[in-house]
Amino acid sequence: MITIFTPAYNRAHTLPKLYDSLLKQTCQNFEWLIVDDGSTDDTRLLMEQYIAESKITIRYIYQNNGGKHRAINRGVQNAQGEYFLVIDSDDFLGENCVEECFAIIPDIENENIAGATFILAIGELKKPIETFGHFKSFDFAAYQWEDVKGEMSFCYKTKVLKQYLFPDFEGEKFCPESLIHNRIGHRYKVLYTDRVLAFGDYLEGGLTSNYYKLLVNNPRYAMLWYSEKIKTAHFTPSQKKIYAKGYWDIALKAKHISLWEKLKGIPLRYTFSFFVEKLKKILRFG
Repeated sequence: MITIFTPAYNRAHTLPKLYDSLLKQTCQNFEWLIVDDGSTDDTRLLMEQYIAESKITIRYIYQNNGGKHRAINRGVQNAQGEYFLVIDSDDFLGENCVEECFAIIPDIENENIAGATFILAIGELKKPIETFGHFKSFDFAAYQWEDVKGEMSFCYKTKVLKQYLFPDFEGEKFCPESLIHNRIGHRYKVLYTDRVLAFGDYLEGGLTSNYYKLLVNNPRYAMLWYSEKIKTAHFTPSQKKIYAKGYWDIALKAKHISLWEKLKGIPLRYTFSFFVEKLKKILRFG
């Protein structure tokens, strides 16, 4: 069974589209697990209605607002499926999503493989959907798509995710999800595919539209995220310099974090390079 997990916060107006896409799945071997992250709208009433309809297996958990990453932790800890797929409350699944996930399971059963990816398309596809779904590789560098605007989504083994819960920094409510993907990638292989299995629209007020502000307001998560990217082998030195710039951009704004803690976060050579470039700009422009 697959756990389709949805973290929800004040999205009662978008959940019906997702629910409808779950009802239409060609394979019904899944549970829909929702963690409501402290919604103040009608999310609870809506979920109670869906549960009462008994059309699909639904489990609903309410928690005080703590951020999406804490909702995901709660979901992973309560999942009953062998595989775990996250679909946000403002997105929806293609009718064959669950069926396609089961079709790829034979390719990822090895203990050294954490799971597989698929594409969540944003907006209209540039070419027919039938032309996708032919690419499979364990090589991240070979994974790219040019004919669709979207995001990489993951279907992981639940037992793997249980080993990689998000860290918990008190007082902060946003952690980039790629922190966990990168950590998993250090230990496990991931099968990258170009299957388009989910769809969504860019919403104003969503996490992506406020990304930089979220990083600034949650500096310990942001600094950890940049720090681990810098220490990841497959990024180039030039990419790591960009991440170091991002690290110190956030760190310098976080007045409550000690300088010593900031300095420990990334290798000294990247800190030195950042401040040398910063000094050059000051001298150049006066």
